[in-house]
Amino acid sequence: MSKKISLLLVFLVPVTFLVIIGLLIYLPSSKIQLKYDYIYSVGFVGNYKTLYLVVDNKLSEKRMPCNEYEVPFCYKTEESQTLFLHKVSENKSTQISFEEGKKYKLDGNQKSPDGFELEYSYSSFYSFSANSRNNYYLKNDQQKISQNLENNYDLKIIGWVI
Repeated sequence: MSKKISLLLVFLVPVTFLVIIGLLIYLPSSKIQLKYDYIYSVGFVGNYKTLYLVVDNKLSEKRMPCNEYEVPFCYKTEESQTLFLHKVSENKSTQISFEEGKKYKLDGNQKSPDGFELEYSYSSFYSFSANSRNNYYLKNDQQKISQNLENNYDLKIIGWVI
């Protein structure tokens, strides 16, 4: 009888330990509610001469003329840059125009008011996970939440909708 109890304990203690560790990791992240949607742009930074930025909590643009060396590389803003509004509750992005973006009150910091930053994580060639394409995350000190964004190497957060 004591051999059966000892054998049972040998298996139950590690399993119980793993379940407790799993719950301690899963439960805090399952309760996190992202609060702030955000606007981001996708485009080739080195080639356009219009920069989107937040001025007085509104989306604005700064147009800069091309100099003689840049003329072959200057693009129209509409062709090289696209704006998106990302709804965190749905984890879904929608393309918006500059005029639509101006309607939102924005915080232009790289970190959201609730402490999250957008982070890009490079996946290796040997990554075989089902979502290896999705490498953008909202991250704070404790959580890392996957984001479904345009997968472009030149993505830039413009501002958080407040």
